[in-house]
Amino acid sequence: MRLISTKFQQSSALIYVMLVVLFSTIFFLCGILGLHLQSSQTGVTPVWPASGWAFAFLLLYGFRYWPGIVIGMLLISYYADMSILIGLSIGICASLEVIIPLIIARKYGFTGRLDSLFEASVFTLIVVFAPLISALPGSVVMFMGGSGNTLPPLSVVMLWWLGNSIGLLLVGGILLSTYEAIIKGLIFKLFWWKISFILIAFFISWFAFGRTSGIESALILNLMIPFVLVSAIRFGVSGAVAPSLIAVLVLLSIPHNHPTELFEHAPFGYLFLILVELWFVSLSGVLMAGAFLDRSSQAKMKWLALHDQLTKLANRTVLKQETEYALRGMRRMDKGVCLLFIDLDHLKPVNDQLGHLAGDELLVAVGKLLKKQVRNSDVIARWGGDEFIILLRDCALKKAEFIANSILVSSRELSFESNDKEFAVSMSIGLASARANNTHEELIKIADDACYRAKEAGRDQVVIANE
Repeated sequence: MRLISTKFQQSSALIYVMLVVLFSTIFFLCGILGLHLQSSQTGVTPVWPASGWAFAFLLLYGFRYWPGIVIGMLLISYYADMSILIGLSIGICASLEVIIPLIIARKYGFTGRLDSLFEASVFTLIVVFAPLISALPGSVVMFMGGSGNTLPPLSVVMLWWLGNSIGLLLVGGILLSTYEAIIKGLIFKLFWWKISFILIAFFISWFAFGRTSGIESALILNLMIPFVLVSAIRFGVSGAVAPSLIAVLVLLSIPHNHPTELFEHAPFGYLFLILVELWFVSLSGVLMAGAFLDRSSQAKMKWLALHDQLTKLANRTVLKQETEYALRGMRRMDKGVCLLFIDLDHLKPVNDQLGHLAGDELLVAVGKLLKKQVRNSDVIARWGGDEFIILLRDCALKKAEFIANSILVSSRELSFESNDKEFAVSMSIGLASARANNTHEELIKIADDACYRAKEAGRDQVVIANE
């Protein structure tokens, strides 16, 4: 047992080392990408993708891989000819930028799924405030190390904050939402819609940055605002951040938008104004996506609470509400209200011989049949077991009798086959016409009694109450 335990520990240690190496390597590559966008005037990059990668990785795989950030930052410092001490200090700051917010957020139930307004709001707070943890001490370290910045310290802090914040928002957001889509098997859902939205975002970005510059680009980029909001509603958080990520990639891929060229003409250039606009638009999209997902979830929960899970028909709660409303309307406007109480004949042999799954298939088929026979204004509910109730609003007795007989005829044409066995489908239907003083419970009892009489009379027929 001790030998097995030792081998297991060695295997776990090896996996840990491999993941740290993978994590730090990708962090290094993201950092190199950021360095290529760095301005010699500010010493900071307008976008720091490594912050988003570190945030997503530690959230998904655990804090114990934080040494990968420090290792990655040391590699970056070596690549950029920075002192090891500066690289180590910035690496520690970058680790704290991720770890501290995640520890706090997890205490309040943050999971990173970004599938609710709460998740989106916490993510937004992290995007806004977490970069300050590294920007403030990191800028001090750079100035003390003599980085050669020509901008005021506060400006460098702001630009550092913006670059890390955009990295967290766009790279972290797209990684988390993509991971969630893969886990849920939704990565290829609405695939061509996603491709279409990506192409639209690309063309808007290219039109804004490839043909124009300065204020014209900012004005054209306003087209991205409604597009991001629609995309957020359609695809969630990934739809909120993907268009801005595409816009940033297009913006920074065009040579005349590179920070070094821009700073030759203006202290900040329009680049950072564009990035701030994209930052605001994406954050708004993230919050809208969270709110929409919350609303959709609430609507789904409400629907589930009001419908039968098997047949997708209304349940007793809906039937009671709609019947009471119809009865009140009948008293005010003198319109007829009728109720059909339907009992499926011979469901028990199907359950006994073929199993309850086959019986469930039969109930679903009957539910579909009933939907085809009634009007859009009518309400079909599964009362329980093999019993269904149909509320016929604004319906005279003769019309209700015609509908009931149509259902009966249609049910005779419906045969149910399973495992080479065929079962004929029939129904016993009780029809009740409401009176002015009837309650919901009384009307159902009257229709139920009529249905019972139909069964007693030999089944497969319609019996009208009080006849």
